[in-house]
Amino acid sequence: MSDVVTSGAVPGMSAREELVLMLNEYQRLAGARTAQRVSVRPVDPMLDAVGVRISGTDCLIATIDLVALTRSSALLEVPWAPAWMLGLLAANERLVCAVQPAMFGLPVSGAETLHGCNWAVIRLPGGQLALPVERVHGIVRHVAASGPLDDPRACSRKVQDRDGTAWPLLDMDALLQRYLQHPSVCADEPE
Repeated sequence: MSDVVTSGAVPGMSAREELVLMLNEYQRLAGARTAQRVSVRPVDPMLDAVGVRISGTDCLIATIDLVALTRSSALLEVPWAPAWMLGLLAANERLVCAVQPAMFGLPVSGAETLHGCNWAVIRLPGGQLALPVERVHGIVRHVAASGPLDDPRACSRKVQDRDGTAWPLLDMDALLQRYLQHPSVCADEPE
């Protein structure tokens, strides 16, 4: 995927630049103060990836080429990241990406457990994307607490996490677009 291809979440910004922005904001959320960008390399015709190091752990963050993805009839097989992988999705692509309840640590049929981590499965027109739930729960929690998303479908269902707190079952594309536009909602995440 070319650097000039944008996901649309931030007008005029490339997918790779959006990814770096997302990483910088995610650092505060995760309490990771030692992140540094270590490499940039394509890993799949439909993926563009940035290798990063967070608190001494090698990670791979992937952003999806939504145009290629929506035109593909094959299942999108995302390579497993050593720690976590986050798909950067844009609401203006009109993808309804239902985040499974496994996002909140709940058992879900078909959800996988790898290295003791539950993986949420996001269904896309061209396939599926797996997310390690513990790494993105804070993003969902803080953005959900910041108020309703623009898309009413994003808050139409709720699930309970392990503490019994109910959270909206969010559209991941709308969630991440709001997160990119309003990163301050995650500024007060405790260490």
